[in-house]
Amino acid sequence: MKILLCGFFGEGNLGDETILQAIRQQLPDSCSLTITSGRLSSIGGQSIGRRGILAWPAFIQALLENDAAIFSGGILQDWSFEGVTFFALRMIAASMLRCEPALWGAGIGPLRSPGGKKLASRALKRVNSAWLRDDASNRLYQELTGNAAG
Repeated sequence: MKILLCGFFGEGNLGDETILQAIRQQLPDSCSLTITSGRLSSIGGQSIGRRGILAWPAFIQALLENDAAIFSGGILQDWSFEGVTFFALRMIAASMLRCEPALWGAGIGPLRSPGGKKLASRALKRVNSAWLRDDASNRLYQELTGNAAG
């Protein structure tokens, strides 16, 4: 299986780097893994840039080449405009390109704006499996999708 792993990896954040290592350990050796990264050289293995509009062509190509896209870390929060749009649009693109989106060890929220909640809801309804990292994320996921995570 070929997997695209999406998060804030390669940024020096201990939590995200720990999640990356845990996911790598859980996947069988037969999995091919591509990782979105802020600093490509710090990740090791196959990685693609994460930042900016210029990262989209490589991201779309990776979606076409992979079977699943796993989103992890602190995602879908509206402390900034990019906090929701960055991951929501990528989840929607993954679903549209038949690269099955999933959440592993993800945190959702806070979502304070109605627009942020609406966009997050549209993205999360395309996710087939969600393993979230805390009760608040589980509650928000259920509120936005009508489904329990897990």
